[in-house]
Amino acid sequence: MTRLLLSAVAAVMAQASNCSLSDPEHLRLAAMLRDATRGCDVVVFTTVAYSSRALLPSPATRLTEAAVDNAACYVVVAHGGAAFCGSVEPWRIVEAGGVPGRRASRAVKLRPLLFFPDARHIVFLDWKLRLKRTPASLIRATVGSGPFGFAAFRHPCTAAYTPRGMKPCPQRRPNEAWWRAEARDVLRRGGTEDAGALRRQVERYERAGPLVEYADGALLAWDAAHPVASTLSCAWWAEYARDDSSDRDQLAFARALTTVLAPDSSVSPGKTFQESTRRDGVFLVSEGGGRRGACGGLCHQSDTTSTFVESVGTRVLALGTVPGC
Repeated sequence: MTRLLLSAVAAVMAQASNCSLSDPEHLRLAAMLRDATRGCDVVVFTTVAYSSRALLPSPATRLTEAAVDNAACYVVVAHGGAAFCGSVEPWRIVEAGGVPGRRASRAVKLRPLLFFPDARHIVFLDWKLRLKRTPASLIRATVGSGPFGFAAFRHPCTAAYTPRGMKPCPQRRPNEAWWRAEARDVLRRGGTEDAGALRRQVERYERAGPLVEYADGALLAWDAAHPVASTLSCAWWAEYARDDSSDRDQLAFARALTTVLAPDSSVSPGKTFQESTRRDGVFLVSEGGGRRGACGGLCHQSDTTSTFVESVGTRVLALGTVPGC
């Protein structure tokens, strides 16, 4: 009880200092998103940040037929003016305006409680994924399975996610900290708009101490009624928005999570994938210890036995390759 009261106080302070919407574009977008989801207790949203020269697949491809629930709202927050091919139903497209880019799309992803203030449950679905079951099913299996305000899959690059015969993170060197491996791979792929900031961020993390918990940012579930949701969201945004942080939100999340889950020195980072983390309002899912098929359907998208989510592959269509688009 004491921990929850402290979290509630922290949530108010964090929202006031780190999370309040002051940018005119963010205020305008928040008003549009609130109108688009008025009356919705459950909101599923994704973000895209491509220029008007891009052609994107229909958002309908991001849901199986079994994942459509008329009681939920499905929203695409679109930055940059890209066009969609085919029908968008049941999704609603909300044009965010502004300059496309990774940072632009993170304002809503990291602070969903401010942009969807009327929703009790909020699910972020990365544009590269397809939801296979209803949002209500996902919520019951994650934040609704306990007193949780936030849930996500543990990142497959966690040290212990190395079942015999599998190499989910081939870029990782023996005994290398995951954040160092992640940064090195991002730099190799050119996956950041500010390489200098990424290097400074990694250096800062090296000095700050261990980061045990590493979540994948592709599927996130929030229960806005739980105090940890606001606390963690604000801490994540504050860490991400620092001048010495990069535009890679998963790295920022690992540091932000330490404000809610203090690192346990008795837990080896190399063992964290052996079971899910369920504590202090946070559920990081690694059911079955990362063994393929052992997750009972609640699996990361890299596991083809997942019954909740899967990768769709195509994010952008080549112009002229799809008839009628």
